[in-house]
Amino acid sequence: MAEIFIVIFVLSLISAVLGIQMQESVLSLRVKKALYLKQPYNQRLFTLSKFRTWWDFMPRLFILLLPLIFVFVLVLKFHYFLSELLDCTYCTSFHIMWIITYLTLGIPLVACFITAPLGILSVYFIEKVRR
Repeated sequence: MAEIFIVIFVLSLISAVLGIQMQESVLSLRVKKALYLKQPYNQRLFTLSKFRTWWDFMPRLFILLLPLIFVFVLVLKFHYFLSELLDCTYCTSFHIMWIITYLTLGIPLVACFITAPLGILSVYFIEKVRR
């Protein structure tokens, strides 16, 4: 039983290091820049993610193209969410932690989400040690 706690602790440290490296790594910064995930968020993409912009742009075609516009707006909203998520080390380590525990330990998703905040605590611990 104690072995599983040690494994989860080690996985939380791994997720914290990966979450911190998502902010500092040159490779991840280049990927974020290429995918327009870098902060501050691109104002043009933010403007295109609103229905009002599309209505002002083409009022007569808006109804005909509504399904396509709806999908495009949803994709842009998800893109904005990813941009915000990848800018936060705590959020990134939380999601890395539940994915790692689910894939490596094979425990149920509910238990993965319960143990995922340990990644956030590990980020706090690593940041205190670094200072």
